[in-house]
Amino acid sequence: MPTMNRRTFLSTSTALTSTAVALLVQPALVKGEHKKLSSNALWGTLIFTAENPGRYSSKAKGHLPTVTVFDTPQGKTIRVETSHEMNSYQHYIVKHQLFDQHLQLIGEHMFNPKVESQPVSLFTLEDYSGPLYAISLCNKHDAWLTQTTV
Repeated sequence: MPTMNRRTFLSTSTALTSTAVALLVQPALVKGEHKKLSSNALWGTLIFTAENPGRYSSKAKGHLPTVTVFDTPQGKTIRVETSHEMNSYQHYIVKHQLFDQHLQLIGEHMFNPKVESQPVSLFTLEDYSGPLYAISLCNKHDAWLTQTTV
């Protein structure tokens, strides 16, 4: 089996994650079903959630991002954390992505497991209210999505 270099993996995973979010979240948004995202048939096979962890049900706790919202003078600070070990490049969280209610990428944070011991990201939103979608991408256990509302 051919090997994939890190740069190819990262660019491919970014494209796949963005496409998957669009395919899975967009239909629910069109219908105004922000709270019913887990009903899509592709949950648990392409993107994993607490409700649909699919083949990785035993891995959910360490892969689901936790989202915390703090009010600051600059607006809202969104803290995304995944309680996952950073085991060099063998098993780690590659990045966090944060999307708004229109599936526009607000920001992403790439992790270097040789430098960062914990996958934690901070994002600042000046004037935003509505649903947010946080994705945690593991190099072995795919993309995990948590939804919150600010």
